Amino acid sequence: MKEKKKWSVSKVIFIILVTIFAIVKSGDAIERFVEGWNSVECDCKKK
Repeated sequence: MKEKKKWSVSKVIFIILVTIFAIVKSGDAIERFVEGWNSVECDCKKK
């Protein structure tokens, strides 16, 4: 059971690293991510 938890944590970290790498590689991804994050934080922030 503990090993499975370790695997899930490392998988999440790996996915986060891959996502960050993909965002850094393309500027459009950053803008889209920011827009999506703002919309998730508050739907009123629509530009």
